Amino acid sequence: MSLTDTSGERNAGLALAAGCAAVIGWSIGPLLIRSIEASTTTKIVFRIWLAQPVMFAVAYFTGGRLSRDLVRRAILPGVLFGGTLTATFFAFDNTTIANATLIPALQPALFLIVGPRMFGDRTSRRQRNAGVLALVGVVVFVLSGTGGGNHSFVGDLAAVADLLIWTTYFILVKRARDDGAHASAYTAIVFFFAAIAVTPLVLLPGADVGISRSRDWVLLSLVVIFMGVMGHLLMTWAQRHLSLTVASLLGLGTVPLAAIGAWIAFDESLVAVQLIGAVIVLAALAIIAVDHRSTVEPAALADRTVPAVLNDD
Repeated sequence: MSLTDTSGERNAGLALAAGCAAVIGWSIGPLLIRSIEASTTTKIVFRIWLAQPVMFAVAYFTGGRLSRDLVRRAILPGVLFGGTLTATFFAFDNTTIANATLIPALQPALFLIVGPRMFGDRTSRRQRNAGVLALVGVVVFVLSGTGGGNHSFVGDLAAVADLLIWTTYFILVKRARDDGAHASAYTAIVFFFAAIAVTPLVLLPGADVGISRSRDWVLLSLVVIFMGVMGHLLMTWAQRHLSLTVASLLGLGTVPLAAIGAWIAFDESLVAVQLIGAVIVLAALAIIAVDHRSTVEPAALADRTVPAVLNDD
């Protein structure tokens, strides 16, 4: 086996591991958000500003540096990320965690269509079939629920908005990473513009801003770690080495994982059929992950060096 082959396979393996870790981080995030007693506005604004020193520190220590082009490319994704952050937190606070994670998780259905056309994604028949199976499992998981928990139509609409904004954001990030944008530096700048975009929320009439419990500060810090560093940063890095379709399909794992966590932590209803749906989703994602690693083409990755953690500019 040549050095190039080894490099390609290692990149693929690291990307899959990073993507799976991101999914775990995104699954823990909703549980932390629901546990914070502060207002939704407070959660949104404080969460993104708390992330600034963390994300820029990670960027600095992994060799990320600012450039005019990187800043320019991060403006629109940053604004979109602010929008998806707002929609996500509102959905988590106003509907069940199952619904708030299901609706945005329908994103892969869009990417199965646009991925090959926009990015030349090469997916095997096994991956496509497993993707459809995973989507079926997600739908079974949510529709078989008893409707318990904090459900509202307005919260579901926020989740739909999250789906549309997040899909656009995901595509722009994929393009930037394919063009060689440094993962941690790019993520840090995106987070900065997102913070600017959401800050005007504190000026809305009746906005309740403030944290009275020290426990909420701890929970917000954990949200930054799990959703920001573990979730968004690792997935941003992985997107250079995974196809758009595979990266988005991995995100389906957040639905059963977050909902099972909500069942444990908040007594949200979970029935036997939902557990079957969860098993279907996770099994399908396992098939996709194994098939992706075994079919990755080293030639497509030949010009990419093996990254040292996130230092891959």
